[in-house]
Amino acid sequence: DDVHFTSSSSSGFGFTDSKSSRDDNHSTIKTKTKTVIVGGGISAVHKALELANASKSTGNTSSPSQEIHLISRHPLREQQFDTHQDWMMDKAAAKRSLDGGGFGVPKRQRQFSQSSCFKERRQIIANQRVPGTVTPAVNRGEHGLRYAIENGHIQWHQAEILEKKILLLEEHQKTCPHEDSRDCNTCMELSLSNGEKIEVDEILLATGFGKKPPGGKIIEEDLIRNAGLKVSEFCGYPI
Repeated sequence: DDVHFTSSSSSGFGFTDSKSSRDDNHSTIKTKTKTVIVGGGISAVHKALELANASKSTGNTSSPSQEIHLISRHPLREQQFDTHQDWMMDKAAAKRSLDGGGFGVPKRQRQFSQSSCFKERRQIIANQRVPGTVTPAVNRGEHGLRYAIENGHIQWHQAEILEKKILLLEEHQKTCPHEDSRDCNTCMELSLSNGEKIEVDEILLATGFGKKPPGGKIIEEDLIRNAGLKVSEFCGYPI
C-alpha cells in the first residue's frame, strides 16, 4: 500500500500528486525524481512537457531535477482533431456552405441523423473517434515532444508494462535519488515488453477513460436503476 498512482483529467493538467505531503511541488524538488507517465495521447504528452519544462526551469539544464519517462503501447499518432472535421460543422456553418454553393450538412452527419437505432448511433460515434492522438503543434511545434525526446528531456518507450514491483531497500538504496534513501519505500521497478526495466518514484496514468459511464455503483444502481433512467444498452449512457 505504498504504491501511489495518480490519474489525469481530460485537459491533461489535472494530475494530483499523491506524494504531496512530502513533495509540495515538482519544480521545487531538490533531488532528481523519476516519473513515469503512461499514455500516448495529448493528455500524457501535455503532462510530460509540463514536467520537463518545470525540471529545466531549475536552472541546471545539463542535469534536470526530474527524469521523465513516457510509455505508450502505440507509436505517436499525429492528428489535428480526434475526429473528422465533418462532425464539427454546426447548422449555421452548414447553411453558409449551402448558400455558397457547397454541400451543406456533411454526409457523415446526414447518415447519423437518418439512423433511429440508438445502438447504431453509439457505434458510429465509437468508430468515428480516434483516441490517443497528439496535434502537430504539440508534437513538432516549438518546444514540442519530438524535440524534448531528442534533447533527452523526456525518455520515450513504446511498450506495455508487464510487471511492477516495489524495490526492497537494499536493492535500490545506492541508486535512489532521494536525499535520505533510508526513508524511501516508494521506488518501483517496471518491466516493459521491449525488455527494458526502469526504476521510478511515481506513476501518472493518462490512459483515457472507458466506454462505460464513470461512477460505478453510485451511477449504475443508485441513480440509473432507482430512478428508472433510460440508457443505451450499448454503452450505458443516457438516451
